[in-house]
Amino acid sequence: MNIRGVGYDELQLCPAAVEVDENGKATILVNAITFPPADSFAQKFYLAHELGHYLLNTDQEEIADTFAIGLLAGTEHKSLKKSLDALYRLHTIPYSRLLTLYNTALKIDKQHQQQKTTLTMKKKIWDNPRPSFLINRADGDDAPVDTNANSEAQAALTAANVLGDIIGGNNRRRAGLRINNVFFSLESILMAAILVAVVVLCTKK
Repeated sequence: MNIRGVGYDELQLCPAAVEVDENGKATILVNAITFPPADSFAQKFYLAHELGHYLLNTDQEEIADTFAIGLLAGTEHKSLKKSLDALYRLHTIPYSRLLTLYNTALKIDKQHQQQKTTLTMKKKIWDNPRPSFLINRADGDDAPVDTNANSEAQAALTAANVLGDIIGGNNRRRAGLRINNVFFSLESILMAAILVAVVVLCTKK
């Protein structure tokens, strides 16, 4: 999997996206303007979200969100709230998508018997400041700060390090996804994705 930094014109406010070529090779695109200002956990969430799109072969944002929050749940203190914060800070998503992730957080929290923490989240996550990467123009509209090749390369490097933390398991617990009380490690998910890719390639031949 490759990582490439791109400018604001390509992704607009979206911090990251994933492209898959005709051979099944994935490239994660990171926005040189919107990705670097995010905190470290938000960066993990955005990259885990794109991994969800790729590994689950889905275009549905809610499914990728569920994958990301499940992968990162328990890896840091208040990880569920941090996932909701990361999604809310995008300022471009519909309320229904945030509510879906909130309900997913409740289910995960119930499984871990930490309901008190999650039940207080809903009234706290709506007060985040406006994105720090926007500046106020003279005409009153918001415009992104200009980007360049160096900032795009730096964004890609930052994303590569964050992705290494996710895959390398530099977390408090083993990274993975829990579905209906069945835990799938990140290693098993990646191996399954590789196996599917091999089968597809062999079928084409």
